[in-house]
Amino acid sequence: MPENCPYCRTGIPENASTCPACGAWRGVWGRRAERWCGTANILLALAATLFAMGLASGVFVAARCTGNWFDGLLVFLLFTPFMALLGGMGLAIRHLIPRMRESWFR
Repeated sequence: MPENCPYCRTGIPENASTCPACGAWRGVWGRRAERWCGTANILLALAATLFAMGLASGVFVAARCTGNWFDGLLVFLLFTPFMALLGGMGLAIRHLIPRMRESWFR
């Protein structure tokens, strides 16, 4: 049973992703969902980069500057709030978008 487009009331087959009459399309958050998925990937990449930078800085400080592992740990811990924030935002976006209800957008 075809459903009707909410904008032009034209019958649309169930598996169609766009309305043949007015061009409305079915999705999550309109066409912005793809951009949000790309943003999530960028946030996760930044979190991984901060992890690597924090680890490298911590090892450098522990081995070269002070010779104390605790100082290296403190340097690494300076990076963790930013890693957690960026990584958490990226994971939340990647988790929420596929679970959102689809609707029609124009």
